[in-house]
Amino acid sequence: MGPRLLSLISLMSCSGIAAAAQQSFAEQRAQMIATIRSIAAASLDHRRIDSRVLQAMNEVPRHLFVPEEQQSSAYQN
Repeated sequence: MGPRLLSLISLMSCSGIAAAAQQSFAEQRAQMIATIRSIAAASLDHRRIDSRVLQAMNEVPRHLFVPEEQQSSAYQN
């Protein structure tokens, strides 16, 4: 294999890893929203969280706003 082919294979491998990580973060975000809804529903006064707030929380890539070493826990309660 030539160096160009190795570079291409390496790039494809990295992009696959990045795509998998993004999918994982999307799943974590969805779980975070589900948890927030459950906590709100279980509260004594049945607080309702505005759907626009939940939508924003679901769309913002929270893991990009924390240091890299903390990204794996960006969506934890």
